[in-house]
Amino acid sequence: MTRRQLLHSAAAASAAAFAQTRPPVRLGIDLFSIRDSNYSAFEYLDYAAKQGAQVVHFSEIRFVGSLDAAHLKKVREHAQQLGIQLEIGMRSICPTSALFDPKQGTAESQLTRMIEAAVDIGSPIVRSVLGSMEDRKTPPGIDSHIEDTVKVLRAVKSRAVDQNIKIAIENHAGDMQARELKTLIEEAGKDFVGACLDSGNPLWTIEDPHLTLETLHPYVLTSHVRDTAVWRVPRARPWLGREWAMATSALTATSADMPNSAREKRCRLKSS
Repeated sequence: MTRRQLLHSAAAASAAAFAQTRPPVRLGIDLFSIRDSNYSAFEYLDYAAKQGAQVVHFSEIRFVGSLDAAHLKKVREHAQQLGIQLEIGMRSICPTSALFDPKQGTAESQLTRMIEAAVDIGSPIVRSVLGSMEDRKTPPGIDSHIEDTVKVLRAVKSRAVDQNIKIAIENHAGDMQARELKTLIEEAGKDFVGACLDSGNPLWTIEDPHLTLETLHPYVLTSHVRDTAVWRVPRARPWLGREWAMATSALTATSADMPNSAREKRCRLKSS
């Protein structure tokens, strides 16, 4: 055996060992992507099973229908019969965000209720968000909203850790850039808080999605995989057009009425 062959064999063995230690990649459906279907939780699961999905991501409470423990148990049992794993989520947990709904109780009580729901339905995480781009525009500013969210997370830490539930905060609707979400996770406690990485959202904050991935990948608990197509719109305000798209179609699709520069930009701004 030559030295080159020896090194190649060693590298291959290391790669194989590393692959065995990594958890398998599971592909699923974020129900927000088919929200107009207005299915029941059970109909969503049946649909996902027909598509061969391994996970169903109930990203908002409305998709699961109710947080009643008996209902969640039935949803869990139906998912188990279909061989589908579940993830559950909610919207804003920042009490000062424009997106937060105080009618549902304090941020701490809402998140605590979702931790309990995660246990009932068999989800390892609770997906949640800080807010939206509106929270960057209005006082007291995004840094203050991050601090308020950190306080909420710290307040429920013992409950989450005791139940072995992690909180996955999404980079959502232009609320935070990757460095800001990283700060939130680190300050709240990365032992129980991580990221829900949405590959289509970085452009809301004028951020390269590759930078977003590079910054947040150590903290990712779950993800939304999609793309955002961007192109110039001559003589219009704002000067950029934008649309969400499936990652594959955004990388390959072109339109006869779209200038070449826009087609090129679609490729340059593709998400990983």
